[in-house]
Amino acid sequence: PPARLDVPPPVTDAGLEEAVRDRLGDDEGRYAVIIKDLRDGRGVAINAERLFYAASLFKLEVMFEVFHQREAGLIDFDERYIVSDYYAQFGLGPHLIAQCDEVTVEQALGAMMSVSDNTAAVMLQDRAGAGNINASMRALGLEHTALLSDALPLTAADVALLLEAVARGDAVSEDASQEMVDLLATEKIDDRIPSGVPEGTLVAHKTGNWENATHDAGIVYGEKSTYVVVLLSDIGFDGDAGSVERDIMRIVWEWFEGDGE
Repeated sequence: PPARLDVPPPVTDAGLEEAVRDRLGDDEGRYAVIIKDLRDGRGVAINAERLFYAASLFKLEVMFEVFHQREAGLIDFDERYIVSDYYAQFGLGPHLIAQCDEVTVEQALGAMMSVSDNTAAVMLQDRAGAGNINASMRALGLEHTALLSDALPLTAADVALLLEAVARGDAVSEDASQEMVDLLATEKIDDRIPSGVPEGTLVAHKTGNWENATHDAGIVYGEKSTYVVVLLSDIGFDGDAGSVERDIMRIVWEWFEGDGE
């Protein structure tokens, strides 16, 4: 199993927390927010242990385990597979691979992380094994995150733990961590975290959308700071959670990069 991650929670920045809570307003209970500046550990943790439906954030878990098994010599990124009708049925929404396509593990990873291709995600989940993914998450210290037959639970604290390990080069290995950052930077949905920071800012992130989920989680590389961001909401993707999360990102950017601190 991978080594347990020893990552402390953010040290509360009272001013930033007040600004974020003000934006959340009466809907605060419907969100979870974690912000952590990796320079000094200061930030915000709101409803960090509340359970949410993961939606496509489960693909972070799959991505980690595929790299973990490559490191162990159990998966080769050049392995090739034909997309069967079983896997093609999961191709809801944007996708890059279709029934009868021949794809490598590496190509499936790219499709899963760039356009959130569900066919690619389920293929990789089955290749790595849901049980193995769950065992690795537990070993890392993600206490509430799991791939279950009837649920996909996770918490903001768990997601932040995994992302900070990636950002610090501690996820599998330094090289693997950088490859994960590169994959996360290909995400095409940019209406939350990337829309709240200046154009051209490097954001390595993953979104999740469902009828009870509007999520975005990632790493923002600013000029003065690098920080982990986790934004979860149980408001559906057709609600206003995306605009709230975008506003929070503007607040955070100004706080760390502007004159807010």
